[in-house]
Amino acid sequence: RWPLGGALLVAAYDHHLGDELERASGYFDAPFDYAAQRRNCRRRVVQFGSTDDPLVPIARQDAVAHALRIEYHRVRDRNHFMDA
Repeated sequence: RWPLGGALLVAAYDHHLGDELERASGYFDAPFDYAAQRRNCRRRVVQFGSTDDPLVPIARQDAVAHALRIEYHRVRDRNHFMDA
């Protein structure tokens, strides 16, 4: 319905990760429709994930990249990408 030209994902996740506020948000009540997301993005989607992210496990970030079949940069020592 609203196609994207492209997207940049950082520390992407598709689960509430046990966080009560995330669970209450409702975003994770139904499985993500990755096929629809792929169809909706017209061009490039790039994701960055850090192996030492304290908030989003790297396995979850890996799973999102795999499900979306996108360009993925798995890096080390970038935490949650909040440092300048």
